[in-house]
Amino acid sequence: MPLGRIGIGQQPDDGNLGAFDSLYRDRSLYYELKPVSAPVKDKQVYQPENDPPPKLPGEEINPIEKAGNLAFQKPVTVSSTESAYSNNAEKAVDGDPKTRWSSEWNIDPSWITVDLETRTTIGRVCLSWEWSYAREYEIQVSDDGENWRTVYHTDAGRGNEEEIVFTPVQARYVRVYCIRRALQWGYSLYEVEIYAQ
Repeated sequence: MPLGRIGIGQQPDDGNLGAFDSLYRDRSLYYELKPVSAPVKDKQVYQPENDPPPKLPGEEINPIEKAGNLAFQKPVTVSSTESAYSNNAEKAVDGDPKTRWSSEWNIDPSWITVDLETRTTIGRVCLSWEWSYAREYEIQVSDDGENWRTVYHTDAGRGNEEEIVFTPVQARYVRVYCIRRALQWGYSLYEVEIYAQ
């Protein structure tokens, strides 16, 4: 039975409402019941999409050529590129701090190589990581792109902005050789900058 009666602007009706065992069976009141889905908890899921995200207005490349950056818009090669997105190799040397290269997931080691096009003296490398950075990596140099020597090694990479200074050497190719990931995804660099000192 109903728990009580309400009169709005008048005395409560004394009529018999009959059995009241379910809101869905009651026909004496005017309302509509709609099922409500349980709220979905917010989850951050890093999952490749089938198609690359569409370009948004204002997303065009805005290169900034820093004085002395030998890597600016030079040819690059990489071990892999994250296939679901357009984070291609050249975006790590395009001078735009908003674009990036990212490797495929779960592949160790992974690397990105910059061809300086001529044998050049180098002594400093600046890396601008996205949050998928390398915990352990090396800076390697080569004259032919096949035989490499290591000029810097760390197993305590911090991500974000890293500046690596080493004894100046002459080389044509510079490679960031990523050995161990800090996170489970892959490696991702906004920019690789190379300087003489």
